Amino acid sequence: MQSLGSVSYGPRKAEEKSRTLRRSISTYKNISKGALFDETNIRIIRPGKAASPSLYIELVGKIAHKYYSAGAPISLEQLL
Repeated sequence: MQSLGSVSYGPRKAEEKSRTLRRSISTYKNISKGALFDETNIRIIRPGKAASPSLYIELVGKIAHKYYSAGAPISLEQLL
């Protein structure tokens, strides 16, 4: 038996505008290299142009590998 329709991975064109309204992880205060990420220096905010909020719990307690200025988005690539 064959299924109807086609498989599509990733966001659809209709979702492109709403992707910018999603939440993401951003710095709240300046974070120096070697400092720990914690609840006082990172926040989940909009617009969502950075790492997914689902990574917040994993990020808390990790060491920053570079300097982050206040309000800077934290991308997934920077965390790896």
